[in-house]
Amino acid sequence: MKTNIIICLLILSTFPLFSRAQNHSSQQEMWNHFKAQKIAFLTATLKLSPEESQKFWPIYNELEKKRINIQIEKKKIMQKFRKESTSLSDDEVSKMITTLDNYFLDEAKLVKDYNKRFLSFLSPKKVLALSQAENKFRANMIRQFHPRPEGQGPMNEHEHGADSNSGPFPDLIH
Repeated sequence: MKTNIIICLLILSTFPLFSRAQNHSSQQEMWNHFKAQKIAFLTATLKLSPEESQKFWPIYNELEKKRINIQIEKKKIMQKFRKESTSLSDDEVSKMITTLDNYFLDEAKLVKDYNKRFLSFLSPKKVLALSQAENKFRANMIRQFHPRPEGQGPMNEHEHGADSNSGPFPDLIH
């Protein structure tokens, strides 16, 4: 039921008939719902005690805010490349690559630093499980918003030709 509501909000938010304020409100509601689902999922998956949750969530939210800022900067670079790729010189593209590399390194350093903070009150198993849980949550959300027909592999015919087993690694699909 919640999934249907989110999908409806997504579809409705794309129509130009709605004002900016309504669109922003729908996006904010969707974001809040997403965050609530993530909190519930990570808390349950990591089996955080109330004491651990009290310490974990402020630090995790801080990490997420910094991570999002880095991802926004990476996205800006990719958007610029997508829009201006034909007019950019090799030197400009090389600088963009270096900047992207630095953002990836910044993000990795950020995670490393926050893992140290988490280790001050969580077991190493829970800290490592956090990364797995984040990936699993992300995959679940992608499946929720982009469901595949039953029995279909990870790619459909539009993404990888008519034969879903074609491509460089057909044995890995099943």
